[in-house]
Amino acid sequence: MAESIDALHERYRASLADKADELETLWPLPTSSPARDRVTPLRQALHKLAGSAGSYGYAGIGSQARLLEQWLSAWGSGGPRPGARPPLRMSQAFLELIDLLRKTASTTP
Repeated sequence: MAESIDALHERYRASLADKADELETLWPLPTSSPARDRVTPLRQALHKLAGSAGSYGYAGIGSQARLLEQWLSAWGSGGPRPGARPPLRMSQAFLELIDLLRKTASTTP
């Protein structure tokens, strides 16, 4: 039983690089035309990551994803205005999350 739990944990850790790739395909948000079609999938991906990361013991990743999800919800409620750019702090936090995902995925358990 313990081996199967360890195997699940290892598989999740290894999947973090794919999660980083997925998030990068959704970012940066376009600044021309309302980006609701990009905001929703990004927010959903962050929501899933926030929940799953915490479940697998990656509290830092989960917290960062949750913060970005909340910022994105506040920034893009109703869809961002055409030409609106995400705040710089949001962009920095997003890049930090991508870096954290990649570093964690490449860490040997």
